[in-house]
Formats: sequence, C-alpha cells, structure tokens
Amino acid sequence: MPADVRWRGYTHQELYDAINSGPGAAASAHPAACWGGISGALHEISGDLSAAIGATAQHWHGAASDSALHGIAQLARWAADAHTSAESVRTSTEAQADYVMRARADMPMPVKAPDPGPSGWLGDLVSLFVGQIDAEIIESAQDAAATRAFEVMSTYETNTAANTASLRAFDPVPVVTGPVVPSQRGY
Repeated sequence: MPADVRWRGYTHQELYDAINSGPGAAASAHPAACWGGISGALHEISGDLSAAIGATAQHWHGAASDSALHGIAQLARWAADAHTSAESVRTSTEAQADYVMRARADMPMPVKAPDPGPSGWLGDLVSLFVGQIDAEIIESAQDAAATRAFEVMSTYETNTAANTASLRAFDPVPVVTGPVVPSQRGY
C-alpha cells in the first residue's frame, strides 16, 4: 500500500510531539464501550425476534401469519447482521487504540546535541579534537532515531488504513410492510 503521508517531510521532533499529543488510546475507550452496548442490544433484539417467531409460529397459521413472520424474520436477520457490524466497529476502535499505544511506545525520543561546553582557548582546543568524534556519533544517533520515527509513523499509517478499510457500511433496515388491502367486509 503506498503511503499517503510523506513522513520524512516532518522533523523527528514534530513526529514525536504529534504522536504523543492528545488523549491517545484513552480516546477510544468510550466509543468502544458505546459500540459494545449497541452490539449487545442488537444481539438481544435479534434473539428476541427469533424467539418470538418460534413461539408465534406454533399458534398462528395462514397467509397473514406467513407474511408477518417473514417480515419479522427479515428484521431478525438485519439485527443479527447489524450486531456483527457493530461488533466489528467496536473491535476496530479497540485496535486503533492499540495502534496508537504501540506507535507511542515505539517512537524514539529525538536525540539532542550536547551542550558544547566551556569556551575559551583551552575549551576550543579540546572541542577541536573531541568534538569531531562526538558530533559524528551524535549525528549517527540522530539519523537512526529519525529513521525509526519515520518507520513507526509509516507502520501506524498502514495499520490505520487496513483497520478502516475492514469496516463496512451497515445495511439499511428492511421494509417489512406489505401493500394495504382494502377491507372485504363491504363497509
């Protein structure tokens, strides 16, 4: 999957600050709980409708019974499918929280350049010999940490794209009413 964001266009510090700002995984807790409640309610509705079909079919027969029970069965199937979809949204919401937590945990802190130390002729002389070696080590550590930061964000982007792509739209509620038949009683 091609990346939509050019992560190397940001500094390591910008990426570190961005992934560590905001509520993070905690932002998913309430929505996940709500979707869990919706999922549970839809599961209960599906079960209640199915049970009602079974109980009613034992005592009610004929064309009206067949039509009504067929309509209720459609609603029961819809509720079961909607339960599955709501459960999928809950699971995806929790997965997204995990992706944020993982990205925060894997994001390395930016490597800062050390204080140059005292100035003056002796400090400058020491910096001349030691500073070159230290600068190369620091630059190497900065590059490695920044490369890891870009990888973390790319992984987060890929996981998020796969997570959102796995979601599907809820099916519309079926229309279960039939045409109105005029009364045949002659009124």
